[in-house]
Amino acid sequence: MQISFSEYTIVEKSTQALDPLGLMRPANALRDAIFPQFTVLTRHPAHLGLLCAVWQELDATVDAKALPRARRFRELEVLWGVACAVAEERPVNITKFNRLVERGLPLSLPAIPRQDAVFRRLGYGTLGHYNRPAVSWGLLRRGSEGLTPLGRQLGNGFAARASGGGLGALFKSWRQGQAFDEARLRQVAGNFGLGAPASMPERAAWTDAIGEHLLAAPERRALWDCPVESVELDRAEKSPESLRLFWEHLQGRYPSLQPLLLRIACFERLTAGLQFLFDCLLARAEFAGDAAQFALPKDLAPALSDLARSYQAMPGSEDAGHLIAQVAEARPDLVALEDCVLEHHLAHHRQKGARPFLTRDGVQVRGRTDRRQLAGALDGLAQVADARAALDVLQFRYRRDWHFAKCRRWKDHADGRREAA
Repeated sequence: MQISFSEYTIVEKSTQALDPLGLMRPANALRDAIFPQFTVLTRHPAHLGLLCAVWQELDATVDAKALPRARRFRELEVLWGVACAVAEERPVNITKFNRLVERGLPLSLPAIPRQDAVFRRLGYGTLGHYNRPAVSWGLLRRGSEGLTPLGRQLGNGFAARASGGGLGALFKSWRQGQAFDEARLRQVAGNFGLGAPASMPERAAWTDAIGEHLLAAPERRALWDCPVESVELDRAEKSPESLRLFWEHLQGRYPSLQPLLLRIACFERLTAGLQFLFDCLLARAEFAGDAAQFALPKDLAPALSDLARSYQAMPGSEDAGHLIAQVAEARPDLVALEDCVLEHHLAHHRQKGARPFLTRDGVQVRGRTDRRQLAGALDGLAQVADARAALDVLQFRYRRDWHFAKCRRWKDHADGRREAA
């Protein structure tokens, strides 16, 4: 059965929530070069185990008079999500699951109103967020037309985490209208939640999935044979310098991928500078009376121009339209680079059929920049020694999720190592 999902704008963090320069498309292309199985919404392998287990359950209980599959999926997902909420875990849709818990326990499926918020936006949840990763992992056929043998293997492994009938017995009780109290919900989370260990069959399914992926993409083997350690990932989040050292460490850790990793690091660094340039340009226009507060250091422009030319010379470099190419060719001063960024912003929004935030006539959409945060970032730049250190600061501010932590988590899950939910 084919399922269609609504399109959502998927962002990594608040500093990238608006994407006025269209940088998400090239960033996603670079992500897919190393970890195509993940998206910025992919969080934990338990969601994929749940997806496969629920899909099988729905296949086994097919009824010509049944509600649409996405609705029936959500009805079963609610049991799991509420159990995770009781255990203070954070699955997709945690806000809605928390609200159900706050109304009081025990909870049963018939007690939830048919028009409750938890049954709205069915594409926002495990089924919608993990559909593409399930296809990429070879668990779900393209077009959502059914589980693959590997998907069935994972679903069986996930459902069998607990004895006494496993997840299928719990789903049956839930569909029959039985009420689940806090103790029973905690037991569900203890067996099937984000912090619960994978079963042996489930681990075997993930080992097979990783192995099949590496057969198709052997150049990525090093990433999975030796994932980045959690302590190194945590260290990269501490400071601008630690992030720069992290990228240098990655290139040494994975020498066969060094050109690709250098390209990704350069893209992140360059686009951070260009995004900041646009943010300051917008702030100067919106807060015209304090425009001087948002003036950029002059030595930033030559550094960005050099970085753009270096990036352009790298094989396989991804551009946002022609932005990076234009910056590489432009005169290396702030006026010329701001002109490139503004023209690209206008072209990007024309292509989308959307209203630009800023035109040459002034601000068109207000409230798209955080004045206080931007002023604080500029104060920080004023303290650094040179343009290189300034780019360190900006790269750290606009850093992206390149999925190295997810690789670590998935590998630990397959190996039976416990990790934090």
